[in-house]
Amino acid sequence: MTQARENWIDGVKGLTISLVVLHHVLMGINAGPGFPEGLMEIYLLTTPIRMPLFFLVAGFFARQALTSDLAAFVDKKVLYFAYFFLLWNSISVVSRYLLGNFTNNQVELAQLGRFLWEPSYTLWFLYALLLAFSVARLTRSVPFWLQLAGALLLAFVVGFGQSDALPYVFTGTIRFYPFFLCGCYGSTMIRRAVRSGTWSDILCFTVGYLGLAFLAYRFFAVANPLLYYPMAILSSAAIMCLVCKLDRTAPGRLLQYVGERSLPIYLMHFIPAAGVRVVATKLGFADYPVMILLVGTPVAILACLGVNAWLKRTPRLTFLIRRPDWCHYRPASRQMAI
Repeated sequence: MTQARENWIDGVKGLTISLVVLHHVLMGINAGPGFPEGLMEIYLLTTPIRMPLFFLVAGFFARQALTSDLAAFVDKKVLYFAYFFLLWNSISVVSRYLLGNFTNNQVELAQLGRFLWEPSYTLWFLYALLLAFSVARLTRSVPFWLQLAGALLLAFVVGFGQSDALPYVFTGTIRFYPFFLCGCYGSTMIRRAVRSGTWSDILCFTVGYLGLAFLAYRFFAVANPLLYYPMAILSSAAIMCLVCKLDRTAPGRLLQYVGERSLPIYLMHFIPAAGVRVVATKLGFADYPVMILLVGTPVAILACLGVNAWLKRTPRLTFLIRRPDWCHYRPASRQMAI
């Protein structure tokens, strides 16, 4: 049965994509002059918030894809993610290569041949979703609790392991895959719980998260899964309940507007995020990284929204944000049925 879409879920997506943009603006300025000592250590305590929630929400509407016919799955998931992954990784590598004198993340064109092993650090999530959907499809006949137990065991051993044998796209997918599974199989239950959440619940979740964050900071253990996963669960619960409460307010609608356009923002954000830092440095604000962060994040998001609106009105360039007809899989039998 198809699940009805709820506006607050787009609001959660809007908040998470905003955190992604903030993250990449921050990564561009953290080594610069004037960066407050200790700020990065504190920021690392927020890492259980962003990607676990991203994967959880991605799983909310995945169940139907796992049980649909193979042709529909290949078209709507495999080709969909593969198209944007390959296209925008190419754009990312080429643009960073050409702008190497202005950015702090130099690359070689040879990286174009290593997409499937080492994707762009700003676009790895697309590859991760392709992997997550594919694994979930292949294991759909396995009971959920058995899948979750196996995913958690693999995450503890590999996702949080100290080995550098695997690129981050694989260890990251393994680390966050349990959240995708929970979103996929527990969507109805989670959404019902979020809708019934109270302000007291939000306060309790937040206090619990802050308590664990203090322990993680005190013992340098934010990467310990025994703290990381509870922090991720509590922060996800607090954020979803809060955004649901804001559903019909102005901030809620703003988040929903951004969330409905999260894909183009995700695809393009690395360009304005880097541009903000470069422009701010040229204007003499390099010694004020916190200001660059607070101003640069909304500016980068607004830039992406503006370019997205322009691309929609430019037929020759819509391929950047929409799959062209040739990149769809429509077997002859399906075309005849339509």
